[in-house]
Amino acid sequence: MNNFFSIQRFSMLLNKYHKDQLKTNLLSMAVVLALVCVLLGLSAYSHRQGIIDTKIQEAVFSFFLFMGVLIYTSRIFAELGNKKKAVPVLLLPASHFEKFLVAWVSSYLIFPLVFTACYLTVDLLVLNIVKSLSGRDNHLFTLFGEDTKLLTLVISYTMLHALAFLGAIFFNKMHLVKTGLVTFIFCLFLFLINKPIVSLIFKNEASVSVPFAVVSIRNGGSIIAVTGNDKQIDELNSKNMKGVFFNVHSIQIVRSMIFTAAFLLWATAYFKLKEKQV
Repeated sequence: MNNFFSIQRFSMLLNKYHKDQLKTNLLSMAVVLALVCVLLGLSAYSHRQGIIDTKIQEAVFSFFLFMGVLIYTSRIFAELGNKKKAVPVLLLPASHFEKFLVAWVSSYLIFPLVFTACYLTVDLLVLNIVKSLSGRDNHLFTLFGEDTKLLTLVISYTMLHALAFLGAIFFNKMHLVKTGLVTFIFCLFLFLINKPIVSLIFKNEASVSVPFAVVSIRNGGSIIAVTGNDKQIDELNSKNMKGVFFNVHSIQIVRSMIFTAAFLLWATAYFKLKEKQV
């Protein structure tokens, strides 16, 4: 018998978890979708012609997706913060890895898929109602559209999930608040040391607003912008700026760093879960 992982134990544990959380999850999703209807309806009402731009639909989707994953994931290990509730969870005939995997799959894979399906259904319903009332035929926003930055959405979701996931197992109470506070302090520290590090690397007076963004360097009387964004690189290269090398692959390096950081946070959460004993 494999004590580390069994697909049968995992499927049974996953099924049990979602049965136990079904009522709470349905009520929460109903509240979120009601708010989505209100916001999309207000957007249509604010325009006399009933316009609901795809950018607005995407913004509403991103906001509730990010807020949803933070709230849902931060509560994924809530029982372990209560001694009475933690005992039955820890005594379940499943390995720590299986319990970890159930929480990870539920919050990182199942949640966004269910939310996306529900959101697009409600969005389509609202658009059809607006069409029947105003005659305006709005386009349904799609995740695979040319204007939708799907990869950026996935990267942001991954990092938020990893932070909330570690905070859920690391803190016993007020998981979301404490995780947000620690993340804010870390980001503030990163902002403070960002400019000195960039200036040290380029050996010039550098101007940078946020980490991993465009860097402006004073070179005599001119200002040179260095960035990893492909579109900005093309624009700058078209100006024939001499003596400047733009690294097209720098944005891929940043993305790899974010996924690596997320993986390390997930791994830390797993080892933290292994410390939990009856």
